[in-house]
Amino acid sequence: MRVTLDWVKESVNRDCSTVAQQLFGVPFAARDASLGDWQRHLREPGDPVAREAAQGWLEVQKSLLRMYTSCGWFFGDLNRIEPIKNLQVALKAIRRSRELSGKDREDEFMERLQSIPSGKADGISALRCVQGDDHEVVGATQTRSAGVLMHLTSLRGGWGVGDMGEGARSFVDWLAEAGVSLWQVLPVNPVDVEGCPYSSWADCAGEPMLIELEALVAGGLLDHAAPPPGCEEPESVDFAGVKALKGAQLVEAATRFLSLEDHRWRADFEEFCASATWLDDFALFVVLRDLHGGGAWWDWPQRYRDRDPGSLQLILREHSAALDVQRGIQFFFARQWRGLRGYCNERGVTLLGDLPIYVSGDSVDVWANQSQFVLNAARRPSAAPRTPSVWTGSCGPTPSTTGRRCGRTGIDGGSDALNAPSRAPMWCGSIISGASPPIGRCRLRRRPPGRGSG
Repeated sequence: MRVTLDWVKESVNRDCSTVAQQLFGVPFAARDASLGDWQRHLREPGDPVAREAAQGWLEVQKSLLRMYTSCGWFFGDLNRIEPIKNLQVALKAIRRSRELSGKDREDEFMERLQSIPSGKADGISALRCVQGDDHEVVGATQTRSAGVLMHLTSLRGGWGVGDMGEGARSFVDWLAEAGVSLWQVLPVNPVDVEGCPYSSWADCAGEPMLIELEALVAGGLLDHAAPPPGCEEPESVDFAGVKALKGAQLVEAATRFLSLEDHRWRADFEEFCASATWLDDFALFVVLRDLHGGGAWWDWPQRYRDRDPGSLQLILREHSAALDVQRGIQFFFARQWRGLRGYCNERGVTLLGDLPIYVSGDSVDVWANQSQFVLNAARRPSAAPRTPSVWTGSCGPTPSTTGRRCGRTGIDGGSDALNAPSRAPMWCGSIISGASPPIGRCRLRRRPPGRGSG
């Protein structure tokens, strides 16, 4: 399908190139200004015929851009609603181009579509997706569903932020009663200093502030979990304040849990630690960052920055209690996330997760996999993605990654990113800009056996 759409773009632009040069001084500058003062690019702004033709050319360009803007054809089959619309928009571009250039590409386009089969249903081709009734085509392999995007932090929560507790379960009940079968959330990884989940500093971990403290009380790990006055229902989340309040409670709960070797969750905890191959690096990163005042990892002493084995072993010995606390908190997250997923399944609601395609430079992912990213001698990122952060979905001034997210292609820890406890049964990626190559690069190798399919 991508090859066909590329052919449409190249053919239509070639067919209309003469017309575009006649109409505009710089045609694609006019296209880029189409939401503003595009008329200043006209060669003959006073000619109504030229203006009408120019508007037609801009409509063609709009369609050529729109036919790429859906996420659906990256992850779904041809008969998904979004790919059908993409193909229909491509056909619209061809027909409008014909009016301008006199060249007809429709028959060749249809022949190309006929050769693109569905991967899931016999008799469904891209041609039928364009020509057939949307409901008939979509219904051939799937049931249409409704969904809601609602991140956990936006739910009701007694500590000034939504979490995986009663507020989340009540929301699932409401979805089920309303006949809504999809719940999409934003990434549930640890957020950055501004609360953005799209520039996480730990790709495989879960955000601790999403842990329900009441469940830890029920588990005998906290005596009580009453939030202080004034933080029950704020208009917006004070992420720094919430982390300080809940963080202290979580450390207390994890410390008590680790002291109770006969606790009923203990076997699950041991299994979690043994299977989470990313966990030790995560705990080391948190402890080292705390020891160095929260500074970026490339500003740590060289022995820690460059991961000197002897120095890291010394940290493992001298700060074993703090490391275990971080493991315990991540276990609490994984346990509650698994419970929420199970509750969604019982109520017939599918949890749809999200993945940012880039990782933060100041992250455990880059620190633990430095050879996979483009870094300078000081270990700072030496290249950034070509696309602005507004298109990647990243928030605020937090830098993007040094290279394309390698979790999809099998670098060390890559499959962990897709199989981590913080992942949903289904997920989508923030991939609008990920379709174009970044300036940075990462070095790829074959995925190790037994590390997940990705």
